[in-house]
Amino acid sequence: GKFAHQQLVMLAEWGIRDGIFQSDMDVPVVGKTVWAMLKLLKNTKEFPVTEYSKERLTFGILVPYLRGLCTDKGIKLLEIQKELFRVSI
Repeated sequence: GKFAHQQLVMLAEWGIRDGIFQSDMDVPVVGKTVWAMLKLLKNTKEFPVTEYSKERLTFGILVPYLRGLCTDKGIKLLEIQKELFRVSI
């Protein structure tokens, strides 16, 4: 929990420095939000696996959220990495 949240915060801060994420992003809030979304993606009561594949949830929830945090540079990278999301799901 806490370690994963810290890692998300570090990743967000790195992304801001590298120009991938918007510089005015509230990093602690985004870190908690992403952590909550990741937990939600695993909630089989809310999203039964018979109806919602991991790919559907990732591309329906997580990717659009991440896209909203990105700069133009980040959006280009996200588009390139979309296929990796599909492979690792």
